[in-house]
Amino acid sequence: MSRVRLAWANRDWAAMRQAAEQLIVITETPSAPEFLALATACRNLRDFDAASEAAERAWERAAGSPEITMMRALIAFERGDGELAILRFRELASRAPHNPRWVFELVILHQMLGEVDTAAHELDAALERMPADPLLWGIAVGSDFRTLQEATKAGLPLVGYGLYAALQDRSPADDQLRRPLVSNQKLRDFMAAAPMAGDTLVVVFTGTNDTAGMPLFDIRQVSRIAGLQCRLSQRLPAAAVFARFEIPR
Repeated sequence: MSRVRLAWANRDWAAMRQAAEQLIVITETPSAPEFLALATACRNLRDFDAASEAAERAWERAAGSPEITMMRALIAFERGDGELAILRFRELASRAPHNPRWVFELVILHQMLGEVDTAAHELDAALERMPADPLLWGIAVGSDFRTLQEATKAGLPLVGYGLYAALQDRSPADDQLRRPLVSNQKLRDFMAAAPMAGDTLVVVFTGTNDTAGMPLFDIRQVSRIAGLQCRLSQRLPAAAVFARFEIPR
């Protein structure tokens, strides 16, 4: 096992995989740590099939292990199975309801899947249990589920956003601006502007548009079902995804 630990310390994942595989072969009854080491190496080598198989064999030998459950969750997430990743992280959250790390992961995953209502529910429930946790308030403010003012009332005036708070203090009030700000409606996934003269409808998808959590789905497929021609454009880092639908006559 010393070769495995040395390779892990050096982040030499290929050497770690080789050492773990050799250790499993020569050990009469391999235990969960050997398979967990193999899963770790394979995951970092992006061989998710091998990583998943090793993690499952580790689970067979130590069902309920938080370390193995987390490995299974990470593998599911990184291979793109969001629903399975949520199931695994929920197992961790149920065993440690006062650990904010697992709620953080669940909120991120639900947002990435476009399940904003569920993410908000997870966060609300967690803040009832841990009302002053800085990690929870960080994602609450960062994902626009809570405001800096609400964080201040909770006793966390900065929550990692001291620069934003300082800028907000120096910024003019809304009624002093030349035009009103767009209302941030977190629980709405998109807004449709009523078309004026012409045959074009522009839909602006606003959900989580300032983060990397934009729900991904085939807008063109939706438009084909509706009998519309769709052109997509995306401006980064500033804004939303714009879908322009050409309405047939």
